Amino acid sequence: MERLLRIIDISDPSNPLEVGTFDIPGRAWDVHVSNGYAYLSDARDQGGQHLGGALYVVDVSNPSNPVGVDSVETPDWARGLHVFGNYAYVAAYTSLVILDVTDPSNLVEVASLDMERPEVGDVYVSNGWAYVTCGAEGLRIVDDPSNPLRAGKVTTLGAYGVCVSDGFVYVADKDYGVEILKEKEGVAPYVPDLISPDDSSYINDNTPTLTWSCGTGKFTRSTSVTYCLQIAMDASFDTATLEIDTCGLSDTVYTVTDTLTDATYYWHVEAVDQADNHSGYQDHPFMFTIDTQPPVFLNTTALSDTMSPTGPYPITSVITDVASGVDSASLHYRFEPDTTWYSQTMQHIAADTYKAEIPQLPDSGITVYYYLRAKDFATNVGFDPEGAVNETKEAGYYEIAWDARDHSGKKVPSGVYFYKIQAHTGLGTGDYIDTRKMILVR
Repeated sequence: MERLLRIIDISDPSNPLEVGTFDIPGRAWDVHVSNGYAYLSDARDQGGQHLGGALYVVDVSNPSNPVGVDSVETPDWARGLHVFGNYAYVAAYTSLVILDVTDPSNLVEVASLDMERPEVGDVYVSNGWAYVTCGAEGLRIVDDPSNPLRAGKVTTLGAYGVCVSDGFVYVADKDYGVEILKEKEGVAPYVPDLISPDDSSYINDNTPTLTWSCGTGKFTRSTSVTYCLQIAMDASFDTATLEIDTCGLSDTVYTVTDTLTDATYYWHVEAVDQADNHSGYQDHPFMFTIDTQPPVFLNTTALSDTMSPTGPYPITSVITDVASGVDSASLHYRFEPDTTWYSQTMQHIAADTYKAEIPQLPDSGITVYYYLRAKDFATNVGFDPEGAVNETKEAGYYEIAWDARDHSGKKVPSGVYFYKIQAHTGLGTGDYIDTRKMILVR
């Protein structure tokens, strides 16, 4: 007896032509074609004795030359099958076998569910459920293949073939015709997976972008879902603490348009399908803190004439950042006439105090320039003095803005202030130095 997959050209329905075949050892029971591959179930017997079965994958991209690329043995006859997404569901007489077909040339079994009854003959997957026929025992309904469970059953006159279309389940009852059932409803979408901002993260953006993905699971439980997003200042998401509460989002990316203040926020997302089934929110919402202010410097050491004329010079500063905390601090310095800036990581020695040291000078009378730089966990960067820049500028016009605050971050009063401009000419004629005054009026 020939046991074949036959490929027939029906471009002219009045004259169908066989263009290719693929031979298997057992009975070719069912076939499903997806993405250029034919999935073929095989049931083997001898003298009425079951000898097992298999699922074959055949590359049919060239219909006149089908090529087998992989196969997996099943515990009993492989009969009906359905390929849905990256998974093949095989009705294997006494069990439902589920295979990962992401790589058709490397089938991987992910689960096998004992149906506890013979004559498991056909399977169809729709909207998060696998409908499995069990002969005289009727129709069984199975949930998620990563952890398949018999979620329900329907007593029918018999169940030997099944198909789902437009919300209805059609069951072939052998001697009793076809029964039409309402498709199982109330299958909630999977809970979305939150991505960014990550939990317990710090950001320096008052209009952050939030991203998430559809929930993890092997079934696609709905062809279309929208999302509800809530952002609150408390993990309880009480109405009084909600900053954003919006639904009907079709995308998994949302950018806040109304500026959020620097503070700690909690966020979560749920999915809603077209039947108004809600996934529910995450058991654990994500938290993020907005911090747009740089670290603040207090009581930074000022070099004086009473110090050793050649150093070394210990530099300390109290550096604080209330919102996200100080991540790192560094001391930057250079010696005249050298234009190279050197840096040194400041050590955290006590409370908010940081310390570093300008090394000993080779001789007295050398001018030392230095400033401090600190970065917080939200990546804001602050300098002491304000506006210090660790780079060499070409000749030209530049602008540095002073925010009229002192080193502690406090606003200074109206009055007359002096500032000094110093530039290294590099021409052997000395530095350009000029002191000027400005008037601050509030």
